[in-house]
Amino acid sequence: MILACYFSKKRDAMSDLFKNLIEAMPSKEEIAVVIPSAYKDDTFSNNIGYKVVEDITSIKSKGKRLLYLIPFFFRLRKKLKKYNIDKIYLQNDIFTFNFLIWLMFRKSATFTLWLHDPILHEGVPKKEKIHRFFSMLTYFHEVKNFILSYHSIYDNISKIEGLSCYKNRMKVISLPQMPEMEFADIADMKNNLGIIEYDYIFFGRIEEYKGLELFIDAFRETVGKKKLLIVGTGNDEEIIKKKVNLDHRIKFINRYVDNRDLAKYIVKSKCVILPYKSATGSQTVAIANYYGRIVLATKVGCFPEYIREGENGFFIEDYTVEAMKDALKKVDYYIDCCTPEKIENIYNQFDINRIANQLYHEIIS
Repeated sequence: MILACYFSKKRDAMSDLFKNLIEAMPSKEEIAVVIPSAYKDDTFSNNIGYKVVEDITSIKSKGKRLLYLIPFFFRLRKKLKKYNIDKIYLQNDIFTFNFLIWLMFRKSATFTLWLHDPILHEGVPKKEKIHRFFSMLTYFHEVKNFILSYHSIYDNISKIEGLSCYKNRMKVISLPQMPEMEFADIADMKNNLGIIEYDYIFFGRIEEYKGLELFIDAFRETVGKKKLLIVGTGNDEEIIKKKVNLDHRIKFINRYVDNRDLAKYIVKSKCVILPYKSATGSQTVAIANYYGRIVLATKVGCFPEYIREGENGFFIEDYTVEAMKDALKKVDYYIDCCTPEKIENIYNQFDINRIANQLYHEIIS
């Protein structure tokens, strides 16, 4: 039986990914799930063999959290004794929780870990770097399968200190579609040209490594009536506010926007921009393609694999203002070139049922 674990007090893209993958897996009666505290028990299917909502990450006090941590794992071990747990699936590499699961089952189970960020991207908290360091020192040595989100990182894994020795244990599985961002009634509006208000949209966390500052500089140096919409919050938002104030063609919605409203903004735009300086895996391409929108991205992380030029988007050739200006000149051409049929064909490659089935068979292999 598989024990699938994810510990988090946040309901975000990563925790939703865990939920969606588990829900799309076959043989759910052969899966026990530790549900993140951000969710309720009934969020996950009743067909699952065993479910328990962890109540550790929701404790605000660090001292109190540590006090309840070990008792929770003892209770979990006791509850799982009647199941033959011989496979463990870990969705993220947060050290403390994974380490304790490893201690509990290392002698009786094999481990699969989805390693979303083999190279920790710029701007990650120091805590994540510490987690990675201790993970590599301990349970990483006994992980049977590491899952990566794109092939180019696998090809370059030999350059990553501390991970190169695990290359023969690594498999690549693309990130799937994101059902929480898919609204059929809004998608039906995508071919209505009358709803278009913006030429470009950027959405998500506003962080330096995402290249938005550079893109705004490039956009401001172009002439014409093109409009740019930015939706999100983050550490770099004050800089973006100052840049936006210099150009009336740019609108910045600097607040949390729920998924449905964000979907409406996407269909009101012609092109989703991802001018990242660095990246790993991302579901943004699938979201854009679901709404029939092309993606303009730099050639970093998963983008060269998730985007096929002339089919569902195209590329910024370099991380410079000049390269972004050159790309902006080609947007209209690629909007015409990337037909709805081409975009849909690429989007189908993100099918969550196929991807969850692939992951399931890697876990049980």
